[in-house]
Amino acid sequence: AALEVRTKSDFPEQWASTQNNLGNAYLYRISGNRAENIELAIATCKKALEVLNPTAFAEQWAMTQNNLGNAYSDRILGERTDNIELAIATYKKALEVLNFTAFGEQWATTQNNLGNAYLYRISGNRAENIELAIAIYKEVLKVLNFTAFPEQWATTQNNLGNAYTERILGDTDDNLESAIAAYKAALEIRTKSGFPISWATTQNNLGIAYLYRISGERGENIELAIAAYKAALEIRTKSAFPINWATTQNNLGIAYLYRISGERGENIESAIAAYKAALEVYTKRDFCEQWATTQNNLGIAYTERISGERGENLEKAIAAYKAALKVRTKSDFPEQWASTQNNLGNAYLYRILGERGENQEKAIAAYSAPLEIRTNNAFAINWTTTQNNLGIRISKKLGKNLEKAIAAYKAALEVRTKSDFPEQWASTQNNLGNAYLYRISGERADNIELAIAAYSAALEVLTRSTFPVDWADTQNNLGNAYRNRILGKRGENIKLAISAYKAALEVLTPSDFPQNHAETVLNLGRLYQDEKQFYSAYNTFFAAIETVEALPGEIVSGEEVKRKQAEQWNQLYRRMIEVCLKLKKDTEAIEYIERSKTRNLVELLIKASTSPENLPLDGSINFEEIKNFLDNKTAIIKWYIFDNCFRTFIITHDNNNPRIWHSTRQDLDDLINWTNNYLNDYYNPEDRDKIQWREQLGERLEQLAEILHIDEILDQVPEQCQRLILIPHRYLHLFPLHALPARQRYLIDLFNNGVGYAPSYRILRELERRQRSDFQSFFAIQNPTEDLYQDYEKDLGAVAAIKKQFTQRQILKQDKANKSAIVCVDENSPNVTLHPELVTANCVFFFCHGYFKSDYPEDSGLLLADCFVDSELVQVDSKRYMHVFEDKVVDLTKCLTLKDIITHFQLENCRLVTLSACETGLTDFTSTSDEYIGLPSGFLLAGSTNVVSSLWTVSATATALLMIKFYAELKQQQNNIVLALKTAQCWLRDTTVEDFQNWLNNSSLSLVWQVELNKYFANNYQNASTKPFESPFYWAAFCTIGKGV
Repeated sequence: AALEVRTKSDFPEQWASTQNNLGNAYLYRISGNRAENIELAIATCKKALEVLNPTAFAEQWAMTQNNLGNAYSDRILGERTDNIELAIATYKKALEVLNFTAFGEQWATTQNNLGNAYLYRISGNRAENIELAIAIYKEVLKVLNFTAFPEQWATTQNNLGNAYTERILGDTDDNLESAIAAYKAALEIRTKSGFPISWATTQNNLGIAYLYRISGERGENIELAIAAYKAALEIRTKSAFPINWATTQNNLGIAYLYRISGERGENIESAIAAYKAALEVYTKRDFCEQWATTQNNLGIAYTERISGERGENLEKAIAAYKAALKVRTKSDFPEQWASTQNNLGNAYLYRILGERGENQEKAIAAYSAPLEIRTNNAFAINWTTTQNNLGIRISKKLGKNLEKAIAAYKAALEVRTKSDFPEQWASTQNNLGNAYLYRISGERADNIELAIAAYSAALEVLTRSTFPVDWADTQNNLGNAYRNRILGKRGENIKLAISAYKAALEVLTPSDFPQNHAETVLNLGRLYQDEKQFYSAYNTFFAAIETVEALPGEIVSGEEVKRKQAEQWNQLYRRMIEVCLKLKKDTEAIEYIERSKTRNLVELLIKASTSPENLPLDGSINFEEIKNFLDNKTAIIKWYIFDNCFRTFIITHDNNNPRIWHSTRQDLDDLINWTNNYLNDYYNPEDRDKIQWREQLGERLEQLAEILHIDEILDQVPEQCQRLILIPHRYLHLFPLHALPARQRYLIDLFNNGVGYAPSYRILRELERRQRSDFQSFFAIQNPTEDLYQDYEKDLGAVAAIKKQFTQRQILKQDKANKSAIVCVDENSPNVTLHPELVTANCVFFFCHGYFKSDYPEDSGLLLADCFVDSELVQVDSKRYMHVFEDKVVDLTKCLTLKDIITHFQLENCRLVTLSACETGLTDFTSTSDEYIGLPSGFLLAGSTNVVSSLWTVSATATALLMIKFYAELKQQQNNIVLALKTAQCWLRDTTVEDFQNWLNNSSLSLVWQVELNKYFANNYQNASTKPFESPFYWAAFCTIGKGV
């Protein structure tokens, strides 16, 4: 309004003054777009300077230059480096006119602003810029009178404190003490009542100084920092001062993140809450730099987080760092860019999701990037941080890389001296110790001594009172070194190791640091076990398992995070089982095997139950319960693979202890070699039809029976047993154990009521609670892909024959059998719709192609209509499009994957899922965990009580015949799925061509298929007495997993 009267032509001076005032208003405006407001401030200041000149309007010109400098300092658009240089230039112009004598207050204000610009300058040498800022502030304080200019004096003291906090030159401890003194001096004037806004600003800054203070007790300093931030927030409210409120919330988050007092988990949650609060104001659009800083800090908090699921927290951390890097570019914010790259490397270092090798490379790339700008001269301390972290990442890769890691740590220590950077020096010493401890080059004994020296050096700085967590971690590492020490007396080394572990556990409590606590207790237990102190080992492992089983784990079974966590703790359970066996606690050994095996799947089965009130809350197990689960005609044979042997446990109703068969080390080596040869032949890319593997299968199974000593094991199974439940371990799940040659026959022939499989007893127990008595409704997927119905239907009429046995049936055939017909997911809502006949089905049948993906088992699945796509799409998105067999590429979103089944399926009426397809029974054989991850686990979790699936690429003809016979037997023996499958497999194996032809005439197949199959036998087999499917390849691929009835 004023500018409508105060025109440039009529009132130039007033017009210019109003333009200047308008610029200030735009600069501090809250409404609207922050970047646009600053641009308007710059434009109005420049307009004012069109009239104002230093001769006629000296003061107004100078203060407008000052205001323009302020606008450039805060500018969002343009290059940050250039904006700060423009700010410095305009402040210097203002100071050509302003002097202390004539314009004392204005001179002091502009000098302070110039000092601030140097303090945050990007161009030039960082250390020199800060020294220039300090010199400017000190020059102001020389001439400013405390009494005459109290407010400006206090402002300069505050700014001087900021400069000392950031200072690179000089002693860090002295600098921070100078900063605290300056802030306290400022607070003598800046009182809450007299200058509330300025008081809050200095309280905020004082908090920063206390947070990084070296003198005094670390814990007390952090508490002083938190108190200062909270004091600032009494004035800096979100409604009144949103920007300042957000700044202090961010700082408060940092303090909570590093807080020593209180519960560690709660402190990190407080930090995350504070960062999230700050981001309510700090948007990327309006406060991009602050937004990026807070995103970086939030990433650190998620990396350290105890609550929630570890894998998910690290993904959130990576997302936050990547968000920060959208603003923190190498050109605009080189030092901040380097810092966030370093943090991103930390997150990739410990990442659980994704390929381990790929994460390693990403971590090294992230750590290496900052070295482009972090030189030993320009950013000495940060250069050493990068060298330190690069050493950590490289050391994880072991071998020759450890030499590079040691070199990186030594390079860091050239700058990270104990006197100047004690905390960083100690951290690098600890990391150097880790590298020496696992070093391959050089003498092992000498390397361990170097490790002990490095850890001991670190502990000179890392005291329990000042750095409790780092102290505890280093104590744990020192314990590892003494446990493995070669020199010195063994007894003394053991005492030192135990002392170090116990010291670490004083801080690493199960409530505050559950993961670290469990790791340290595991290390202590390993020591006791190695020293044959088995009772101490037992008690120690017991405590570790209690902690591990209390860790958060709300993850869908089959996902890689859960799988990798299971791998991490597998050695803990394995060692506990070994100790139990040493102590003759055989029944407890079985109980710990059960607690370890398929623990995650059991948890999910319990949660998926429709009657959770009937289930045990902890999923606990005891041997007596297992024994009583069995009748006197059923036995369990379960295997467990250790590091130096494998054991077989035979459990029956009448024995109060398991019978245990113990292998030799040579047996284990033979088993590993046999498995490698089996898998190498099966996955041989030069033999896609698996001819060599198929021809050698029978002979290989004979070898496996010898390696497993199956006859010796059967000698311990009571003769009255008619049914056998096999519980394999790890890669033994891949093999047809029911088809092992035994006593001149096959194992399946020795048990009249059949041989079934289970991932664990605990799975059986949970499945037993599901009552599925009906067997009337049938839902089937038939020949969904074109190759299965071109020329003729590859199921050979099996589905049509089988469906006749059911009163209710729904068949999705050929192109109708697409994913959307089975499970419809609404992308715009959480709603998922399953085919209604699938939901009510008692029997679900798939005749289609299947595949198993060992690197990502959750992507394993069944091929449906419309899944085949152009092979070139693999190059576009290799995670969505993949080769499954020959030259065929599928779109995983058009397949029914394990992840789909676990996430969306609810089969609460289902008694049997039959996967009449290839490789549907394979599980993750690359994992070292005890988890059972594959399509059968998905359907069990979805609600079925039994799954029939295959262990390899099967013959279509043999499979069709087997399935027809299997379902015909089911009609006769509805209460025994295992027996029905056994009968069908033996029939397929033992039936001659002549007998097949006779059977066809009385089968439920249509007349057309009876004729076609008669032709098949007549054309392919000249001898009517030939048994065409006698090889285990044809009849042994399928097995029953689940209740068995």
